[in-house]
Amino acid sequence: NFYKGSGFWQKLARSQWFEQLTLVVIGLNAIWIGIDTDYNDSQLLMGAHPIFIVMENFFCLFFTIEWFARFMAFKKTAHAFRDAWFMFDSVLVAITIAETWLLTLAA
Repeated sequence: NFYKGSGFWQKLARSQWFEQLTLVVIGLNAIWIGIDTDYNDSQLLMGAHPIFIVMENFFCLFFTIEWFARFMAFKKTAHAFRDAWFMFDSVLVAITIAETWLLTLAA
């Protein structure tokens, strides 16, 4: 286990409710992707109906906070790079940030 033995971040990252909340949000995000695909005709997020903007920003913010909490829970920064699930999540969060926030700023 690469997490610290004490502290707020490791307690949050290890908590059952945080894990279950994250699983619920992942499920809701999967459903939302289907809704977005069927009903959002806009090519750019800022041109979409406000509900699409709000939901995309919510999911991006939640997954970024979840990633940050897990990152802060590691004993050493190097441990994060040895955790395959964390690295997978890092790629997903980076793509989500790029799509939701960076492309919006560039548009």
